[in-house]
Amino acid sequence: MSPAAAELRPYFDSLAPDGFTQVGCATYGVVPCDGEVRAGWFMWALRDAVAQAGHYRSASEAQAFYTRLAEEIGAACDGARLDCLPPRVTMAPPFRLSFVGDTVRTFGRMLVFMATFDGVTVPRNPISCVVDDCGQLPYYVSFLDMVHTTLFVVPPGMAADFQRRSGEAIQWPFQARSAWVAGKLEAVTAGYRAVLPWLLTVAVLAYAGMGVTAILRRRVEPLFLVASLAALVVLVRAALLAYLDVVAIPSLNSLYLSPAYPALLVFTMAAVLGGIRQAWATRSGRADAASPRAAAESLVGD
Repeated sequence: MSPAAAELRPYFDSLAPDGFTQVGCATYGVVPCDGEVRAGWFMWALRDAVAQAGHYRSASEAQAFYTRLAEEIGAACDGARLDCLPPRVTMAPPFRLSFVGDTVRTFGRMLVFMATFDGVTVPRNPISCVVDDCGQLPYYVSFLDMVHTTLFVVPPGMAADFQRRSGEAIQWPFQARSAWVAGKLEAVTAGYRAVLPWLLTVAVLAYAGMGVTAILRRRVEPLFLVASLAALVVLVRAALLAYLDVVAIPSLNSLYLSPAYPALLVFTMAAVLGGIRQAWATRSGRADAASPRAAAESLVGD
């Protein structure tokens, strides 16, 4: 039916995809595990199968193989040798009306998840390139150079013989330094988790007030625009992940939402500061308006 697909059979018949099947079963609570590679992980399993078949020696070779695979499966569908849905140019499943309600509900959960800092944790046994020398890990150094940042990475494993001679009781300097950094970050995270929900409530009210003022007085507070842009980033990210959660893979986690957390903090601070600035400007305007009136009344009295 498809010679190209047949080339991938040794991979899928082996134990190689077990990691994908196990994580899929664990994610969706399938007990006992049925051994199926679920949609969210199938693309990675397919990529590994193609690589094992020897078609990743170059980009052009990989593209040619995928094209041949698609053409052969498409021909089988057209010839009614396979039961297929209509052709599609997306990985998303066919749209169903039920997706709308599910996405809206998941979107709300996404926002609550972010506002409460739920699921945000600090790695407990890291090596930090902020305080440690990552020169012994050249591939990490290359990655950090590319993204222009410092990240926590998994500590390098020590030689088994060295571990046997040293024992587990010894804490090495990089572990102590990394634990100190992790402890400080946990304190910061706890502070965010305690304060952010309340501060975000104030921010939403202040943002609404700035919006009403902008409409009634046709005067826009600059920080209102900053808060609006930050809110757009948060809402778009949460909406996309909510839809992905409904149609493909579980996406309610701090890893997928991490690009939106800075924007959430920007929105909170911009809205609160903008609300304070606007309230102060309104109060000052009223005071300035009252001064000429008082002066005029005193002149009339004289």
